[in-house]
Amino acid sequence: MTGYIDTPKDSRDFKAYMAFEDTPDIEIPEKFETSFQPPFEKQLCGNCVAQTLANIMEVFYYNQCGVHENFSVGFIYGNRDEKESHTEGMTGYQACGHLVKDGDIKSAVFDNPGSAPSIVEKVNEFKAKCPDWREKAYVPPLYIRTEDVNTVKKFMMKYNAPVMGIMSARAFSGWSYLHAMALYGWNGDTAIFQNSWGEKSPQKIVKVDFDKVIDFWIILPYFISGFSDLKPEHWAFESINYCADKKYLLGYPDNSFRPDAPMTRAEFCVMVKRLRLLGVVMR
Repeated sequence: MTGYIDTPKDSRDFKAYMAFEDTPDIEIPEKFETSFQPPFEKQLCGNCVAQTLANIMEVFYYNQCGVHENFSVGFIYGNRDEKESHTEGMTGYQACGHLVKDGDIKSAVFDNPGSAPSIVEKVNEFKAKCPDWREKAYVPPLYIRTEDVNTVKKFMMKYNAPVMGIMSARAFSGWSYLHAMALYGWNGDTAIFQNSWGEKSPQKIVKVDFDKVIDFWIILPYFISGFSDLKPEHWAFESINYCADKKYLLGYPDNSFRPDAPMTRAEFCVMVKRLRLLGVVMR
């Protein structure tokens, strides 16, 4: 049985500054939990990564629209290139790379959870029959892979959203394969995950020490929520929101922007590096 396939680190790993402006004065609470978690769903063999990412997309949609919509597990699970493995498990780059390239769609559009390798054929057939499928896709701008727990916590605080954690299932069960789950909160050094083994599973909620987690995959939301301290009457309100929408400016982990605070030299350098990674031409 395979789920997440171990993925070596490489240059495709974006850094935390692509998600928010970090600063040492942000206080991380002892306890935290995102305000919304989708209903428990039971994964098929090998698609824990796709199930986890679909749940994360559902949280993004709920945070934006205030209603829950199921997102397609099968579209994420079967959206693979010919050169990539079509077996049960997925690497993080297969899943997250295609998610930020092609996005995911609602289950109402593609409702086949499928199993590998047949789901790959089903997704390809769907794309061929629905040439406008990209118009129905929700596309996050980028992903970040990290082992830093504080980065994960600050991201979750800012966006009120989960991240994907990878660990050996042996940490909480008798299985030894690598497993993906959605991290929805913490209590001190204890990470709190929603598992993908269904409502009736005794391990539907998994609580493990953070040091049991191998790494985290952060998906940046396809929207940017308003900053808590940016008022419509501020002279730069429209310009700041425009830059936030383009992901040029991202604000701090406490969801503030501090529009009247001077920019430090370090923050300016981080912004320039982010602009270059986003392909912005500076003259």
